[in-house]
Amino acid sequence: METSSIENAINRWKWLDKVLALELPPTKDMLINLKDMKCFCAFSVNGYFIPIAYNTLKSAMHNSKLREITSDSNGNKWTHLLKKRKQAYSLVLSTLNKQKKPTKTKREYESEIKECLWHSHLCSLAYLELYRSITNYAKEQTALPEAARYQLERMIDESGAKFSELVSPQSPIRNLGDLSLVVGGKSEY
Repeated sequence: METSSIENAINRWKWLDKVLALELPPTKDMLINLKDMKCFCAFSVNGYFIPIAYNTLKSAMHNSKLREITSDSNGNKWTHLLKKRKQAYSLVLSTLNKQKKPTKTKREYESEIKECLWHSHLCSLAYLELYRSITNYAKEQTALPEAARYQLERMIDESGAKFSELVSPQSPIRNLGDLSLVVGGKSEY
């Protein structure tokens, strides 16, 4: 038996101890590689251990030179490693499940939507107020050089074209003449 196989077994044992003590933060990669012994044997952790064949790990766990690892109640280090891997898998799984964000209720989504609409409305009002102010400034200023006036009017026209769909009760951009009150309701028979 190579010393490196025994060291690999010891390092895997120590790594599992750290996982079970939550000294290492649980990751999805850990969960995938702790799923079963085949995955665990193929798993490598930089600074701890490299992949090892299943039978090589099993033989290393039965080696009499392996004193750092405790045996289970039956005196079997291999079955103790199997149990420890299962415990680590269960712990990582439950920890990752607890970390998932709880789903939002319909009321929470509706509240977020209202907040987004409110911010959107404020942005629209801010833009329209600025648009009105700049338009009025351009009309009132007679001392502006012709080139500056032309450039300012062009920017106002471009902005008006880009944002013509903004709706506001006092919108200077959108023609509100096409809006009308619809009279309706139940007809009496």
